[in-house]
Amino acid sequence: MAEFLSVCIFLSEECGKLIRQVEESGELAQRQKGVNDPVTIADLRVQKTLEVNLKHLYPSLVIQGEESKESIADVESLVGLDFITDEIKKFITTEDLNKKHEERRQWINTVLR
Repeated sequence: MAEFLSVCIFLSEECGKLIRQVEESGELAQRQKGVNDPVTIADLRVQKTLEVNLKHLYPSLVIQGEESKESIADVESLVGLDFITDEIKKFITTEDLNKKHEERRQWINTVLR
């Protein structure tokens, strides 16, 4: 499980770096996806990075991000798939994911509702 946490921390750090860089630059590269509904290139790249890498780890995982598949189709991931090796993948099981999902569901129902 330590390897899984390392991957999550790494992905979070890389995505956080991009968000901070875009914010500090002041150049958000916004697009309008609807009326008063902007999206930045940082939003798109973060979603693409998480989706690509998590799908690589868990091919059967269903991921639903805020942005459409079409809007991120031509966007480049911040982290290449070569970072997540077979050695890391073998430590993360479907059972672990299901257990964590159930724990989150219980926490949401207990604490947030």
